[in-house]
Amino acid sequence: MHAYLGLGSNRGDRGAWLRAGIAALQNEGLHIDASSSLWLSEPVGDDTLPWFVNCVVRIARPPSPEALLRAALAAEQRCGRTRQPGVLSARTFDADVLLYDGRVMDDPELQVPHPRMCERRFVLNPLAEIAMNLVHPTAGRSIAALRDELHSPERVWLLAPAPAALSPRHEPDWTPA
Repeated sequence: MHAYLGLGSNRGDRGAWLRAGIAALQNEGLHIDASSSLWLSEPVGDDTLPWFVNCVVRIARPPSPEALLRAALAAEQRCGRTRQPGVLSARTFDADVLLYDGRVMDDPELQVPHPRMCERRFVLNPLAEIAMNLVHPTAGRSIAALRDELHSPERVWLLAPAPAALSPRHEPDWTPA
C-alpha cells in the first residue's frame, strides 16, 4: 500500500524547507520510500509570488487517509506554515495528499485523488519519475500519459536529482478497483 504527497516551498531557502518538511513528515511516523527530483515551477494563480521548488514523495504503508492528512498538516505547522483558506501566499512548506492506494474520496476535508493534480505539470512531472505506470483512479490513464497529454503554459524545470537516500526504488503495481 502506498500514498503520494506533493511537496513544495516558495519561501526562503526552498530546498532547505523541503528537507525540513520531509524530516517533519518522518517525525510524524511516515515512511518515505521514494522521492522525485526537485523541480522549479512558476506559481499558479498569482504570478507575483516567488517560484516554487516541488517534489513528490511516496509513503509506504501509510496510515488512514485522514491520519495521513493530519500528519501532512502537522509537518506544515512544524515548518511554520499557516494555512489561510482561499489566500495564495508564500509557503515555507506545503504538503498535499495526491493519491492514496487507488482510492477515491470526496470529503470536505480531503479529496483523493487531488482534484487539480491532472492539470498541474509541477505535480505530474515529479510524480511520473517515481510512478509513471501508476493508473490515476478516476482518469483511468497512467501518470506518464496524463503528463504527456497535458497542454499547459505552466513552466517547470528539473532543478536537482532526488536525495540519494530517497531515490525511487520501484513502483507499486496497483490499478483502481
